[in-house]
Amino acid sequence: MSKRIYIALLCAFIFIALPTARAFAQDRPSGALDFGIDYHRSTGGSNLLGVHARAMAVDRVPGTLVGRFAELYASIGVGLEGEFVQYAVGAKFGVGLGTDYLVVFLATGLMTDSYQSVKKKSKDDNVAPGIGVPLLLGIWIDPMPGLYVYLMAEPSWAFLGDRKTTPFVPFNWAWELRLRSGIGVDISKVHMRIDYTFHQVAPHSYHVISLGFGFSSKAMADLEKLPLKED
Repeated sequence: MSKRIYIALLCAFIFIALPTARAFAQDRPSGALDFGIDYHRSTGGSNLLGVHARAMAVDRVPGTLVGRFAELYASIGVGLEGEFVQYAVGAKFGVGLGTDYLVVFLATGLMTDSYQSVKKKSKDDNVAPGIGVPLLLGIWIDPMPGLYVYLMAEPSWAFLGDRKTTPFVPFNWAWELRLRSGIGVDISKVHMRIDYTFHQVAPHSYHVISLGFGFSSKAMADLEKLPLKED
């Protein structure tokens, strides 16, 4: 797929998707705002430890079959041998089909990330900063309140930065690839999420395990509905 066709498809998707959802309407929100730790292990043998903040959730537009997805995140980490600094920041928004128990969606947005070397001997493993556009296809299943699982495929194309394309078919037109799976659960008043991400970005692939704790989107939505106390 050429870059021009890809950009045209993204513009068309945004043009169609934005008017479909009623502003501020929510039904059956599922997800969380969490903070936690990330462990990265590359195929080149390097290990990184980092921290993240992530807000990720789905909901349904009341009275319709429209489901929506949103994710905002930031992470930073360092190599355990002191040879790398890692960071990632991004935002994605999407729409799709929403039922009582699942949402299938397509999302896009903006992202930037890097695995930058800080030692000469690790220059060959350097991933320079890049700014790009992800195209995320996902399925989010929430069979009961306080529990959800998700599967996501997220190829990305960077329009700023020097990156090689991924070798994995059918995503070999993309410059990066993330395959993610995870589960979130509410335990008492605390939300916990754990997920695994396969992140391919030349010259290596990374296996990333993330563990987060925070506040569920359902709890935050209920908090917003509380009446204000009058003097």
